[in-house]
Amino acid sequence: GDIDAFFIRPIGLTDVTYTLEVSVDSVTWVDVTSIAPTITDQGDDTEEVRYEDLESINGATAEGIDLSAGTGFTRLRFDLASPVETAYSLPYGWQETSVDFAECETFSHPYLKKPVFSGVVDSVAGETLTLTTSGNGLDLSTLLTGGPYYIEIIEGENEGHRFDVASGGVDSLTLVADPDIFTGPPASPDSHNTQNAVPADLAGDRFILREHYTLDQLFDKTAFKGSLDSTTADRLLFFGENGYEVIYLYDDGVGTLKWVEESDPGLTDLGGRVIDPCEGMFVHPRIPRTPPVTSVDLFSIGMVRANAFACPLNEGYNFLSSGWPLAQSPADRDMTIAGDAWPATSWPGSNSPTTAPQIQFWKADDGTGVTGYEGYFNLDAGARQYWTPLSDISLSDQDATVLFDSNRSAFIRMPAAMIDFVIPAAYVSP
Repeated sequence: GDIDAFFIRPIGLTDVTYTLEVSVDSVTWVDVTSIAPTITDQGDDTEEVRYEDLESINGATAEGIDLSAGTGFTRLRFDLASPVETAYSLPYGWQETSVDFAECETFSHPYLKKPVFSGVVDSVAGETLTLTTSGNGLDLSTLLTGGPYYIEIIEGENEGHRFDVASGGVDSLTLVADPDIFTGPPASPDSHNTQNAVPADLAGDRFILREHYTLDQLFDKTAFKGSLDSTTADRLLFFGENGYEVIYLYDDGVGTLKWVEESDPGLTDLGGRVIDPCEGMFVHPRIPRTPPVTSVDLFSIGMVRANAFACPLNEGYNFLSSGWPLAQSPADRDMTIAGDAWPATSWPGSNSPTTAPQIQFWKADDGTGVTGYEGYFNLDAGARQYWTPLSDISLSDQDATVLFDSNRSAFIRMPAAMIDFVIPAAYVSP
């Protein structure tokens, strides 16, 4: 389908100009001039302004950029006439990923749902946040209609960290208490928190309240093929503390179509399973398609994160997604020995690959069908302090090399846990 952009504005404003901008990289932006908007009166003193088919913008149109390749960004610019001021909305983005039949490839969804509430934390008592200033008497439980929800800290001492929401009240939110985020039930809740406790210094931090993405929302069952047999159906693979979690598409042929865990005899529907923002995954379409359809096309769309991104790393292997729809290097993610922005201490390294942190990339992601992993380790040997390929006897410096694709996941192996790993913001609002 087409990518449309639309917004609602008051009718009759003369001192504010709304301009839709687009970009291929979220760095260089241009005005949309080749698409004439359709304006529809909403009957309540507002109007909808819609720009249809942003992917029709290409190198031959007035914008001079190409959005027809399956990825792009868009945002609004607001120009105030008096006093002269300019402001911007947060951008939305989209990207398309194709996974060929019989290929098993990694996937990442780096976008966010729009917030349902934002504000500043007034005070913290245990797991309860007092939000009197921002809430202004609002019963926040009325916002938690879908769910589950989480807060993400967008400014302050805990920028980038996230906490699941247990409940809401008048001018308050109660967060899920999880004393050990690396351990699941029954010893600890199955939360998506990024710290072991709700920090008292959340007071004064700015946050956004959002709904989590779920399995059904990211993976349209009608785009996949299922069966009664877990060994032949299309499947998704996640990686956790107990190894791989394999989820396949169950189809009984008479109307029941659901994602289920392959070892679950009860066939519990996992469509509501939360996809953690840091969570990597494999997509494996195994049932043949009817030509000319030869792949599963995964379409991702949503808001772009404009703050740091916390991804706690456990000892051993961690399967991480991308926090932004942008390709990055280890240095971009502040994963270097010399880096000290997020967190406050640098990454560990070693002169031996067996004791150093490693990054492992799945080779089949390049579409060649070649399986196996391409590995890098964080070398620390005198003046040589950088990421280098496991297979490179010359020990070349790869700190600044773009290794992480925006739509793929990668394994990171840690010799010890790094619970405070926070990636600096890849997109910063102007």
